[in-house]
Amino acid sequence: MAVSLYSKTTKYAMLNIFTFCIGMIITYYLTAHLTNAVYGWVYIKAWTLFACFSPFMAYLVTRAKKPGILSLFIKLGVFAGYLVINLLLGGFIQLYDILFFLILIYLLFLKKYPDPGK
Repeated sequence: MAVSLYSKTTKYAMLNIFTFCIGMIITYYLTAHLTNAVYGWVYIKAWTLFACFSPFMAYLVTRAKKPGILSLFIKLGVFAGYLVINLLLGGFIQLYDILFFLILIYLLFLKKYPDPGK
């Protein structure tokens, strides 16, 4: 999310987040292959699909910088998504989650950003 928020334009945000995700996937699975770690094609396909949708998610995050009701819904969606995923995967909130919640609140609701270009 921070990569999108700090990109100069919406197009750069979309490109930066896509290259970040693809690079991370390639690095992870190349390392897993070289170290004979366990990985499956289902996970590779799922994470690649996630990377393909990441530019759209980056677009939404850059829209969250603008004023308005859509921006508010995007911000609440990011915050709620983080909370729901943590509860589904862990079943509870850890101490470090509170720090991440505070960072999310700052980045989404308190910090002012310059309007990204198109």
